[in-house]
This record gives sequence, C-alpha cells and structure tokens, in this order.
Amino acid sequence: MAREFDDVAVYYDNTFTHAATGKRLRERVWHFTTKILGQQTGKALELNAGTGEDALWLTQQGWQVLATDISREMLLVAQQKKAAAGIPPENSPFFQTLALEELDKLNESNFDLVFSNFGGLNCLNPEALQQAGAAIAQKLPSGGHCIAVVMSRFCWWESLYFLIKGKFAAILRRRAKGAIQAPLDTQTTISTWYYSPQTFSKVLAGEQLVQRACRPIGFWLPPSYLEPFFASRPKALAMLHWLEKHLTPNWVAPGADHFLIHFTKK
Repeated sequence: MAREFDDVAVYYDNTFTHAATGKRLRERVWHFTTKILGQQTGKALELNAGTGEDALWLTQQGWQVLATDISREMLLVAQQKKAAAGIPPENSPFFQTLALEELDKLNESNFDLVFSNFGGLNCLNPEALQQAGAAIAQKLPSGGHCIAVVMSRFCWWESLYFLIKGKFAAILRRRAKGAIQAPLDTQTTISTWYYSPQTFSKVLAGEQLVQRACRPIGFWLPPSYLEPFFASRPKALAMLHWLEKHLTPNWVAPGADHFLIHFTKK
C-alpha cells in the first residue's frame, strides 16, 4: 500500500490539497474540528497524515503533533512544507512512517486527540478497523478525543454523476460488500472499504469509545474527482460552498461524500 501513495505524493497537493474543491472540503473539516475541540490543546496523534496539511494546521492551533503515514514520500513532502512554514523547532510537528495496522506498535501514548482525515481509515477492512479502534482507545486517556473523516457508503453526488454518465453499475460501487479498487489517479488504485456512519461507529468504537457527533463533509460540495469540471466554474462552486456552510443539516451525513465522526474515550 505504501507504494501506491508514494506514487502520487509529488502531485497530491496540486490535485487535491490546493485544488478548489479540496480546499473547501478541508475548510469544513477544520470548522467542525474547531467547534468540537474549542480552545483545547495538548498532544495529538495524526493517522494517514499525507503531505502534512492538517498536521501544520493543528500545530498552528497550539497542538503538539505526531503525524504518521505509511508513505515515506508523502512525509517527505510534509517535511518540506514544515521547513517552508518556518515553524520554530520546539513547536513543529514530528513526522513518523507508520502503517495504520501498526498503531499498536507505537510506544507513545496519552494523546489528547487522535485525528484521521479524508478516508485514511477506509483503507482498513472491518477486522483491521476494529483492531485500530482498540489501539486508538489505548492511546487516549479518559475523555480523550478521536475525530475521523470517513468516505461514506452512499454519496448522492456520486450517484447523480454516474447516472448522467450512463455508468449504471458504478452507481452502486460504494455498496459493495468487500473492498473495491478506488482510483488515486488515472493509473493507481487502492483497496477501499466504504462505511456508513452506523457501521463505522459500531466497528471502531468497541467497548472504550463513545460516539458524540457525526457531521457531513461534502454534501453540496462535490467529490474531489469533479475538480476539473468545477475549476472552470468558480461561481457554481462558491454557491455550493455557501450551501454546504448554511444549508446542510447534520442528519444528511450518511449521504455526503465523507462524514466527520467524533468519539471520546470512556
């Protein structure tokens, strides 16, 4: 799995992080994360940190961040961004290569926050996700937070897109019982499991984590693979962003591209 993410690392920021749709989707994640955490700071463990965009943001909010990812190439990009940001060494995030399946091997514990953005945990099958949930719980004190942004089992935007394209079989691709090969780019795919909020919570939480909230990410905003279409239609994307911010009730989270789900440890 590391190789697939290594292959896309050099242009990931251009195609998602800095793209018009990607920036707006991440803004919603940061908005909800800020509302959940308030002024709290402490030690944060980031999973599937990618090119470090969220690690740098958490650092700017006052968190001490250990950011992990399976891809060395992704983390090399993150290191370059950290250097360019000019963050003092004593406050800067630390990056470590670590697979999600190896979380229980991480010696550090007593994190106040475990954070996973944009579908990293969708790379785990239900059994591995359950094991990750147990490992996350071990890393948190009572009252500690776990925030994950997960690709949903149903996305109305995607269903409409494939319907218009006449790709009727693809409409149900997220409903597959097992993994599907989801594209990272035109040549690279990754085994992906899609979860409903209810199933994800049941599998990850176990006996130690309690779900506190679930929020939609990308209900009106389109999936990132529609970036080429909306990049030339900034007014339409701005309108969808306004709708996302002002007319998106929490109960529609199961129909969004992603959902943000928040747990605390008992």
